[in-house]
Amino acid sequence: MSASVLIVTIDRFEGDKAVLHFDDGQELVVERNLLPPQTHEGAKLFLELKNNNLESDKRVEARNLLMEILQGK
Repeated sequence: MSASVLIVTIDRFEGDKAVLHFDDGQELVVERNLLPPQTHEGAKLFLELKNNNLESDKRVEARNLLMEILQGK
């Protein structure tokens, strides 16, 4: 599983949303409850992005097993 880690700054809160600011000027709006407790404006966070193929791998395995059972193998 590959991962990328970015550092973002909490730019501001807008109700139950938080606006994350990236160094390149982009912003991302997320639910405030997804942030660690007591996070405040100006705080720096590590944002880890992962590619999760685990669920699709399990589905493929389950489908293959079912096909074997149905085909009597």
